[in-house]
Amino acid sequence: MKFLKSKMLLLIAFLLIGMVVSAQNLVTGVVTDTGGTPLPGVNIMLLNGQSNYGVVTNLDGQFKIDVPNNSTIEVSYVGFITQTIKVKGGQRLKILLQEDAQSLDEVVVVGYGTQKKETVVGSISSVKPVQLQVPVRSLSQSLVGNVAGLVALQSSGEPGKDDAQFWIRGIATFTGDPNPLVLVDGIERPLENVDPLEIESFSVLKDASATAVYGVRGANGVILINTRRGYDGPAKIDVRYEHGFSAPSKRLSFVDAATRSMLFNEAVDATAGISSSFKYSDAEIKAMRDQTDPEVYPNVDWQEVLMKDLTMSEKLSVNISGGGKYARYFTAVSFYNQEGQYHINPGSYSWVPSSIGSFGENVNYKRYNFRSNVDMDISPKTTVSFGIQGNVSENTEPAEGGSASIYRDIINAAPNAFPVILKDGRLAGRDGLNNPYNMLTQRGYVKNISNALRANLTVDQNLDFITEGLTAKLTYAYDYSTDAADTRSRSINFFEPTGRDENGDLLATEWYASSYQDYLNYSHSSSSTRSQYAEATINYSRTFGKHDVGGLVMGFVKDNRYMIQGMDYITSLPKRSLGLAGRVTYGYDNRYLLEANVGFNGSENFAKGNRMGIFPAIALGWVASEESWLAGNEVLTWAKLRASIGQVGNDQIPSTRFIYLATINESAGGYNNLGLNYDQYQSGIGEGRMANSDVTWEVATKYNLGVELGFFNNFRLMQMCSMKNVKIFSCHLKPLKLRVFQTVLIFMPIWVKWKIKVLKFLENILNKLIKIYLFQQEVTLPLPEILSLKTVNIMRILGKITRGFVMV
Repeated sequence: MKFLKSKMLLLIAFLLIGMVVSAQNLVTGVVTDTGGTPLPGVNIMLLNGQSNYGVVTNLDGQFKIDVPNNSTIEVSYVGFITQTIKVKGGQRLKILLQEDAQSLDEVVVVGYGTQKKETVVGSISSVKPVQLQVPVRSLSQSLVGNVAGLVALQSSGEPGKDDAQFWIRGIATFTGDPNPLVLVDGIERPLENVDPLEIESFSVLKDASATAVYGVRGANGVILINTRRGYDGPAKIDVRYEHGFSAPSKRLSFVDAATRSMLFNEAVDATAGISSSFKYSDAEIKAMRDQTDPEVYPNVDWQEVLMKDLTMSEKLSVNISGGGKYARYFTAVSFYNQEGQYHINPGSYSWVPSSIGSFGENVNYKRYNFRSNVDMDISPKTTVSFGIQGNVSENTEPAEGGSASIYRDIINAAPNAFPVILKDGRLAGRDGLNNPYNMLTQRGYVKNISNALRANLTVDQNLDFITEGLTAKLTYAYDYSTDAADTRSRSINFFEPTGRDENGDLLATEWYASSYQDYLNYSHSSSSTRSQYAEATINYSRTFGKHDVGGLVMGFVKDNRYMIQGMDYITSLPKRSLGLAGRVTYGYDNRYLLEANVGFNGSENFAKGNRMGIFPAIALGWVASEESWLAGNEVLTWAKLRASIGQVGNDQIPSTRFIYLATINESAGGYNNLGLNYDQYQSGIGEGRMANSDVTWEVATKYNLGVELGFFNNFRLMQMCSMKNVKIFSCHLKPLKLRVFQTVLIFMPIWVKWKIKVLKFLENILNKLIKIYLFQQEVTLPLPEILSLKTVNIMRILGKITRGFVMV
């Protein structure tokens, strides 16, 4: 026994010694930016020939790494300057990373490629992905305040239906779809299902010179989204959980039942020809006020009974990225859940059930996302990329008109119209006026299920063996989506209280007794969409001394089919489009810039001779700050002038296709009294829509003038003016002129250590502006914390606010 104890003690001693030695070789620390904000996901790599060993910082910017004595670690993060630090075991570090403004602004994603930011002459805005990572369901909700010239409208807050509609520099068309073209990894795909954590770059193309290569598709502006890809390095796993809440921006205020009844009586007295028998008696008004009989004389605050003050949402995202020399990968999965705004709060009505029950469902939205990007170098000059993205969403809502209908019933129901439910469990109501409790809990529910699978294959070929700077790319994409609705509903009867008999029993009129069902009916509907897209691109970019030369030739074809039961012949036909585009760029000494673009598109909507459209654009730029007489100026550190003119086209005619063809109405008016017994009817054949073979493209001519000024290397002021002449499908209409003026003030990082001491007199204005910005982002920041921010943080916030207010 003693021998065993000594063995155990010896083992414990060795373990303790090992833990001490391990602790002595452990280096811990935290990584922040210069403003003190922790940076998650920073790479901490051990050098000294062990480059495959490293860790990443957690959500609080903290890390732990075991190192040999007298080691060197490398600290790197995208957009920040890499640091190399000598460390020894047991050391605790506080590492401050500085932003690398040059790396952040070096290139800008443009149509079918990238360009140096200094040489861009089109109107293009880039947004850092971190600015879009806010706790909302749809990416469209986070664009306002981050993109200058973008106007957004969110008309609903219902889960799953709260996408914001947005326009770039206003509405660019008066006939077709005014929404901009959204390209995800170069393919036209919806914006709302893109997880912000999957985004690598986000650009907005605004003027004709920037969008001309997209031809007719880019008439309303273009949004380019490139998703994240893998890298040559060890696997990196990122797990993120978000929990948010939403509250009504405003609740409508209504008077109670007694006050409403008194006002009703006043209205009767003030209206000629209305009998006083319609008025409420004093006893009835008193009963409503005192609630002595809430079944006959109810006083229901429908918002309080059926609506929540707060609704919750949650999101879990997991992604992994990494790879080796010849293959790289990025994979991400996420789950989003948003609950509805309805519930049952009985309050003083103790006989009302506190749950919705089995005949109804609350509003709820769930979404599952998956994305995987793989890049493989099959040869030193050939890269094959494969991407697949899928999402499944389930949106549950009441069967009777959905969430919006329930809210409308809540607003329409008077507090004294009927009780929530009768004490004996029978449903309450009146003919011609819906009881919102019945609509929510008794009429059934609908589950809308959407499935989408999107895949794309790209081959990039370096053609340096022909000439340096020449590349080619082939892309094929296949998208398939389905939408299905499972409806379970029933008909109900309800009772309208009219008074009490001599025994005090409730008297009530029953409505729709014969239609009552004690089960839910079932119905199903579905539709699907299939899209195929193919594209071939040849790019050329080369520098000859002070001369930068670039070129692009691109062609695409697209086939889109929509399928639904009972569709007509026209709907069954696929929508097909094709186009060619070209671009030439030239720059001399990074000072004088020229870019010419042209798009050549065909449309099915016009007759032969009018189907093809050519849409050219040209842009010029002058970087004055690169001139010898201005270079080195410490005050005006950046000056650039740019101008462009170009045309864009639109072929979308609302609610119709093939407008150049006439239609025949086979159900036109006919004749009665036909046949042997004069009892037959025969419909006629008539002319439907008349043919219009002269209709052609809606063309908009866009003019853009921009001035960029930078001072002290710290902030830039951009003033832009644009004008559009719009010709709407006819050369006989006088073109409409639209003008847009736009001012953007962007604060670049200012590295100072002193606090703001003169903010008091701006406190009220600043508090309101920040409250507006932060409300959009669904985060909170107390004013005392705002007042203690460093100058750089205040200017970042002001910069974002300024970008959110654009004069149109």
